[in-house]
Amino acid sequence: MAEKSKFILAGKITSVHGIKGDLKLFSYLESPENFQLYKHLYKKDGTKIKPRFIRTHKGFAIIRLENINDRTAAEKIIGTEIFISRSEMPETEENQYYYEDMLGMDAKLKSGEIIGKIKSLNNYGAGEIIEITYTDKEKKNDLFSFTRSTFPEINIEENYIVIIPPEIEFA
Repeated sequence: MAEKSKFILAGKITSVHGIKGDLKLFSYLESPENFQLYKHLYKKDGTKIKPRFIRTHKGFAIIRLENINDRTAAEKIIGTEIFISRSEMPETEENQYYYEDMLGMDAKLKSGEIIGKIKSLNNYGAGEIIEITYTDKEKKNDLFSFTRSTFPEINIEENYIVIIPPEIEFA
């Protein structure tokens, strides 16, 4: 089994909000309001940051961070990914997974043949997309819609996901 990450990716700072250093935080949590449940957030390198949740606005969390007191300082951290300590996150239910737990998993066909690894999981607004890096170096990475029909089995303990690539027909 792959070692679980100490942190869970929870959001990304997308822009500033106003002139006092408030930040718009795109949330990967079930709801942007959930950021008010956490006393500390973390940067990717593990640096602890203390947020103050202000409110939600058009689907984003609006937060203020210690030592960020104006728009100029806030602009310097746009694009920063925000993490929450795994120990503070709830346990997942059946058929729920943290993205971090799926990164690097083997992608197998139903026959058991490993065709690649999970490189990334993204959501561009129309649903989750999984990117697979093929073990065959002549193939490029592919993107697949994260659906039960394409990925019928996910085994976190044994670190693999079964993929049934969709058949594509061109007219």
